[in-house]
Amino acid sequence: MTAIQVSTGTPVQALNLPAENRSPPGVQPTDGGHGGQDAYAPATTPEGNATNQAATDLQGAAEALANMQGLARQGQNFAQAELDAGYLQQNVASARADLASAVGAEIDALMEADPGLTREQAAGIVASRFEGTPVAADVTDAIADADVRSAVASTIDGVDQSQGPEAALAGLDDALAGLPPDVRERVIADPRVQQWIEDAAARATEPLAPYIGPDATSDGREGEAVVSALQRLSWTTGELSPELAAAVLDAALGDFEQLPLARHGGGIYPNPMNTGSLDLVVQLASYVATAGNGQDLIGRLIALNGGNGGWEYATDAVQLSTNGDPRFSTTVGPALFVELERLGIPLTANGESPVVYAMGPILDDVHGTIQGHAEDYYGLVETLQFAQQMRPLYGSDAEFEAALDTLMRDKIGDDWQVQVESAQQALATDGSRLLGQLQQFMALPADHPLRVEVDALVNDILADPAAQAAIGFALRSDPSLVQGRSGELLLEMFATPGLDAGARGLAVEFGNAWISARTGPALAALDPADPASIAEFERQLSALDDPRLAAALGVDPAALEGAVAALVEAAPALAGDQAQQQAAQRTLNGALNDIDGFSADDAAGQVFRGLALSASGSAFMNANDLQVDDPRVETFLDAAIGNLEFMKGANFSAKALIGVAVNAEVIAGGSLVGKYGLGNAGVGRLLAAVGIASDTWQAIQAFGDGDVPGGVLHATAAGGVLAGLLGAGTWLGPVGWAVAALSYVGLGALEQARHNNRFETDAMREFLAASNLSDAAAAELFNTTGNAVSPVPFLLHYAQQQGLSVEQAIAWFNTLADSGELKFVVELAHRTIDAAGDDGTGLPATHESDAELERELAAPGANIVGIVLSHEPASCAQLDMLLEAADIPLPG
Repeated sequence: MTAIQVSTGTPVQALNLPAENRSPPGVQPTDGGHGGQDAYAPATTPEGNATNQAATDLQGAAEALANMQGLARQGQNFAQAELDAGYLQQNVASARADLASAVGAEIDALMEADPGLTREQAAGIVASRFEGTPVAADVTDAIADADVRSAVASTIDGVDQSQGPEAALAGLDDALAGLPPDVRERVIADPRVQQWIEDAAARATEPLAPYIGPDATSDGREGEAVVSALQRLSWTTGELSPELAAAVLDAALGDFEQLPLARHGGGIYPNPMNTGSLDLVVQLASYVATAGNGQDLIGRLIALNGGNGGWEYATDAVQLSTNGDPRFSTTVGPALFVELERLGIPLTANGESPVVYAMGPILDDVHGTIQGHAEDYYGLVETLQFAQQMRPLYGSDAEFEAALDTLMRDKIGDDWQVQVESAQQALATDGSRLLGQLQQFMALPADHPLRVEVDALVNDILADPAAQAAIGFALRSDPSLVQGRSGELLLEMFATPGLDAGARGLAVEFGNAWISARTGPALAALDPADPASIAEFERQLSALDDPRLAAALGVDPAALEGAVAALVEAAPALAGDQAQQQAAQRTLNGALNDIDGFSADDAAGQVFRGLALSASGSAFMNANDLQVDDPRVETFLDAAIGNLEFMKGANFSAKALIGVAVNAEVIAGGSLVGKYGLGNAGVGRLLAAVGIASDTWQAIQAFGDGDVPGGVLHATAAGGVLAGLLGAGTWLGPVGWAVAALSYVGLGALEQARHNNRFETDAMREFLAASNLSDAAAAELFNTTGNAVSPVPFLLHYAQQQGLSVEQAIAWFNTLADSGELKFVVELAHRTIDAAGDDGTGLPATHESDAELERELAAPGANIVGIVLSHEPASCAQLDMLLEAADIPLPG
């Protein structure tokens, strides 16, 4: 336990202070002072006694500080001197740390004594002992701190340190993925990690050792040592996240700055034309650009060049990338050039700014590597997309999934799911790299002349379907992209004016993730019994009023201001009792509908409704100590979804989507606790489910409008694996879980391979035969007539227009197959689909030309056969006429 520091001055306890001066921050003393351990429920274990003692010590330390602050307010000169000394504040900080350590030890002991206890349950046991006491809030904070400490310790303990500090940092980087920012920061700040950083930096700068310090030598080879050290730094930091790379570079730069040339204002980089030293500086700047201190580090790298010129040779790094060096093409970025422009250091490369010149390899990467990965991914999942249209033909999810698995094993192999996930991860990696490069441009001031060209580049890349696919998967797999400096830079990027429709959908999705990252912790803590939790939620909501977010969501800043104000106004009632919540939901829905861009038919409106739904659900769960899969939560959410018009217009219910998502272990609470730093795993699962619904709004609207290819463009996948997340049967109509896994793979890929017979295989016929279709019906319905479009969605749509259920439609198909008439019906269906230009499910019930076809068929001497074989139906009514003319029984 940390020793409490004391002063030799007047004892605080002897001073007569008014009661109002005795309120320590975060701890309220009892009427008789801090009261000792008997103020709390007695503990029954040594660890519990230690926690009680630590709580007592904290209360005493906090009272001593508050009393001294009271004396200072009374004008007691000695008191201010005591406060200025800082020991009282340090005592409180030390006592808080000791309480967190004691609480953590007690939680661990409880779990060890009863292996059936979860950490949350053990923490509840500790907290219950202090309910109603002056330190209850401090114990709650200590539990949260102990949880962070536990996460920090387990993260570091899990890293293999046997291969040296560089390998340890690489392993740590993997372990940091998905952890919330506060945990990541504490992991990096841990003394053990700091030692790895110092050791890695020292090993990188080892070539400089003979040239720095009191025994420094000068043998004319300092330049070689600098290049060697830069190369080692590049190897060490190149595979690390920006924050870890920045920590290593920060630790290493001190040695470079101790070189004699650096200390005397000279440039340390040797002849850049021959040594490639500035190429390495370009790389290092790229690696650290988006770290919190990235701009400062780049400035230090620039300063090491002194007054020397030669920066034009730094563009060699760009030239190398354009010459096809894959290592450079995936690491070079514009950060150094942007900072040089920002600092007003002029240079050109081939007659233009290297900021513009650096765009070349990024575009090459999009059109090369990323395009290739997108095509590979589409090649793996296009059969899934096609097969999902057949889902209604199966009697159960289990039957469909079994048949689909057989189909995919035949198409791709037994490891087809692994292949799909691997391809998704490849695209996510591409997307993270691409976003890392693009956000470096955002450090250029908005009023800089080059921003016009930068914005044009951003527009071009975000409009590229392959880039959209990569970025979409990256946003779901790497939550750190929306956090910290990276999140701020990307918000500015997605606020770029003039984005095309596809890029705008991606921007809305980023905005949704950005909002979740900033409101999630307060939202998860909402509790009607805790006014402070509501106030914190209101504070975080108010911070959303940002014109950059308005631009990303595609709304006017004034509209966003109004929507935020409506949410803030509704927040207390959204966290109230059920009657208050339902009234607030309806009022908020009406208020949002009156704000341009926030109606239930707008993407931004659905994002905000999802936020309100999550807030209501979180408060309800916390107030009643429920998990999200409790039936009472389902009933509550069902009413809230209706009140808020959440997912209005979707061709499946938001309730069903949330229910399936909650029951999928892919989004078990732990993953969201890590992603957003939430303390409640159950609420984490709710946020995940609602977030998925919000993310897929663009897809749902496109699908609901009959725009299936457009829907494919905007379908999204939490974690990049919507197939595993939602499960079969969640989405109704002509689209489904597998289609959504396509994410942003664009129309180009879809259309390029459209006109062929690639789905007319024996495996596809067997897949259909495994449904409720007869073998004869399956043999006809797998016919795509060379355009790779199934007639099944259209024929199901037509049958349902006639009032048939799916089961009755299947019976109709089977009857037609038995009579040999299904072949003609399929041909007629394809004629309709070809004329409509999509899958035909948008065919209306009637059309203004219905009467004309009726007259043609009824005309004396009409060529009925010719009309039946050539007419392209413009409505379901016309299809009825043609079938009747061909003596084929109508459905029903």
